[in-house]
Amino acid sequence: MMLKKPEEMTMEEIREKKEIMNGKGDIVMNMEKANKLLEIGGKEWKKKGHRIYLNMPVFERFGLHIERYNTGNISYAELDGEKMSNSAARKVLAQLDGAYYDVERDEIKTSFGREETAKDIVRKIREYIEE
Repeated sequence: MMLKKPEEMTMEEIREKKEIMNGKGDIVMNMEKANKLLEIGGKEWKKKGHRIYLNMPVFERFGLHIERYNTGNISYAELDGEKMSNSAARKVLAQLDGAYYDVERDEIKTSFGREETAKDIVRKIREYIEE
């Protein structure tokens, strides 16, 4: 399900979203960012909050390519065209697992450790939605 474009929202809907934001950002811009992520494969979740979950189609768009055996184990991995070890790919995927864009707070949430590759992918995603 696609979110409404800002120009399709009524003033009442915009005011309602701004109240949720409590002055923490511009919901119209956040909706545009959310739509960009949905267009490239993100999955929307709306229950107690509004999130766009980031998944492999999104990560592939930013250079992470993973191939798997039928067992699910990684058979090949690369980032930006450079091969990476299967072990490094598992670490990156573990840190990106469950990553999401919080529409109301305008934040990308993930579980970073010391793996710089995961941070680079999220940095690329942030740059993309800020364009």
